[in-house]
Amino acid sequence: MAFRDGKPELLDEVNARNSPAAEADRKISARLQDSGSVLAGFTTSLTSVRTLQESTKARAVVALTSATSGYEERLADGTVVAVGGPQPGAELRLILVPVNGMWRIADILPAA
Repeated sequence: MAFRDGKPELLDEVNARNSPAAEADRKISARLQDSGSVLAGFTTSLTSVRTLQESTKARAVVALTSATSGYEERLADGTVVAVGGPQPGAELRLILVPVNGMWRIADILPAA
């Protein structure tokens, strides 16, 4: 929703502050804000989500498959400046850390 609706503040709800995940999303968000565009139609679906044994109370490691929809990069006036095709499922590991009683994404890594 952050990239699709032009609301980068929503990323603070999912990413741990000053983490690699937050930095990666900040770069994408900054580029979109600088150009005044959004990723219209962009969605991500997560499947095969499972917690891995290497998880601890201080860090959860979650394996999943992530796929994204196609989208149009659109300016505020509706002009389409780029088109992205759907991306099939990629196997990933999310590193989650607790922040104020909620799990937040610290890093996104390829599957082990």
